[in-house]
Amino acid sequence: MTATACPSGNILIVDDQAVNRRLLTALLVGQGHHVVQAETVAAALSELRRAPFDVVLLDIVMPDVDGYAALDQIRADPALHDLPVVMVSGHHDLESEVLAIERGADAYLTKPVRATLLHARVNACVERSRARCRERELVAELTREHQRAETLLHHILP
Repeated sequence: MTATACPSGNILIVDDQAVNRRLLTALLVGQGHHVVQAETVAAALSELRRAPFDVVLLDIVMPDVDGYAALDQIRADPALHDLPVVMVSGHHDLESEVLAIERGADAYLTKPVRATLLHARVNACVERSRARCRERELVAELTREHQRAETLLHHILP
């Protein structure tokens, strides 16, 4: 089995527990990712509007707004709608996992997080995020080329 290269990503960790943020950060930075931490959902949404991220790791139990409501806000925002979100929770029940996926989470990890699963989920989300970015760039380029062709045709043919 050959090892695949780890795509370096920009990751936002949202968790009210400092120990959880530190653990996730250590695991991800060790894999070459850049990590920003947010202690509250309000701080996370501020970070998301300030800089581009490839993945959000979002705790469900938060003091200000729970992770489900935060996920709803992310999915409702056109600028953030496609951003991959991985829910990270101490809830080990199937209902919590199903609810997170139904509300738009890309994955669900339970605490304590297994490093192997974390890396697999994050790397897949980073790749998906980068692919969506390339797709948007290609669509924009095609739109520009189409407009250019239309302009040329309009000038050539009265």
